[in-house]
Amino acid sequence: MTEILQCKQCGGDYTQKPSGRPKLYCSRSCALLYWRLNNKERRKELNYIHSILKYGISVEEYESRLLDQDYKCAICRLGTKGKTSQSRLHIDHDHITGEVRGLLCSKCNTGLGLFNDDIILLQKAQEYLNDP
Repeated sequence: MTEILQCKQCGGDYTQKPSGRPKLYCSRSCALLYWRLNNKERRKELNYIHSILKYGISVEEYESRLLDQDYKCAICRLGTKGKTSQSRLHIDHDHITGEVRGLLCSKCNTGLGLFNDDIILLQKAQEYLNDP
């Protein structure tokens, strides 16, 4: 015998077969949406951890580098201590070897990326800025 239940997320009706644990949602997408809406802080933490681990370093190593750099960008030396997660320092890495070089603010990280980490191009930019 099937039972008609109401989804916790969308409020729609769905049927539940009598076997196993009762479901609370009509679909996997409703279950995921409910979790996302009700676990914002946990999601932020998981995203933070995932963004570090994908570079092959641990959260402890990231935080150690952060401390070594005095919570400041390795290039411009502007600090981020106490700011929001959007202002966290980015992990800069060599795109060929994958080796982590340091932690950079958003502007410096984007700048290097726009110059494709090309030292000659960066030197030309420096010459351009120095030329009166």
